[in-house]
Amino acid sequence: MSPPNTRTPEDHARLLELHDSFKPVWLTETIQLGPWLPSDRDIIVEYMNDPKVYSYLFGPPIPYTLMDADDWLALRVDRMSKKGSPLEFAFRDMSRGGRAFGSVGTSDESDEYL
Repeated sequence: MSPPNTRTPEDHARLLELHDSFKPVWLTETIQLGPWLPSDRDIIVEYMNDPKVYSYLFGPPIPYTLMDADDWLALRVDRMSKKGSPLEFAFRDMSRGGRAFGSVGTSDESDEYL
């Protein structure tokens, strides 16, 4: 179940602007680490419906739909730190047009899933 949105519309708008302005970090000459973007929705659906990926996850729906990806992407903004830093990041292969190929996340507080 998704965490409830406890941010005001103004807070959400401020964090969305910060999220969208976050500069990716170059890890190598071709690999970047940056926040997930709405344009990643198709690749998220592809990965989430891959049995090799799904077997390592706890609880996402199967089949995973574009609407599921849109909902997950929307929650990324609400899961930003109190200072406005993203907590979920995508690894991108810039030699393949910025295609996301992995994910890493962190948290600035504990919850029942951690």
